[in-house]
Formats: sequence, structure tokens, C-alpha cells
Amino acid sequence: MRAYTTNTYSVSFETPAFLAGANQQKAEWRTPPFKDLIREWWRIVKAPEVDYNVNGLRESENRLFGHAATSQGEVSGQSQVRLRLEQWRAPL
Repeated sequence: MRAYTTNTYSVSFETPAFLAGANQQKAEWRTPPFKDLIREWWRIVKAPEVDYNVNGLRESENRLFGHAATSQGEVSGQSQVRLRLEQWRAPL
């Protein structure tokens, strides 16, 4: 069994964030859109390390965040990033 590193963070948003689920009228605390935001910022931070090479960035990103197989015979990669959201407090 693989051991994971656990980090705990408190998060708040200073600007609107698009985190709603199927019901766009009600805010929900869901991991997929939150993980997508982390992935987007990861790209910004890591791009200089691969000299802004798109293919190098994509390979590094796929190793960390996983990917679906794109061609026959290719193996998909599982994400190394796991999120668990514990609670949602609606704004006052």
C-alpha cells in the first residue's frame, strides 16, 4: 500500500470561485473544480522549470495529476493528488 503525505489547509476565497455542482443556483463544496484550480496554478508555477515547453509541462503534469489513455495501448495514469473536503460553511 502506498503511503501518502497529508497536508491540512484552511481555505477562503477573496473573489468568486466557480465551485457549484449540477445545481448552479446553490454553492457546493466539491473536489473536482477545486482540484482544477490547484492544477491551473501548478502549471503557472512549474512552467519556468521546463523552460515553458508545453510537452515537458504536460509530461510532468500527467505524472502528478494523472491522465486518461489517449491512444490504444497507452496506460492511463492515476493522480497522485487526493483531496478531501471536510466542511462547508456558507457565507454570513
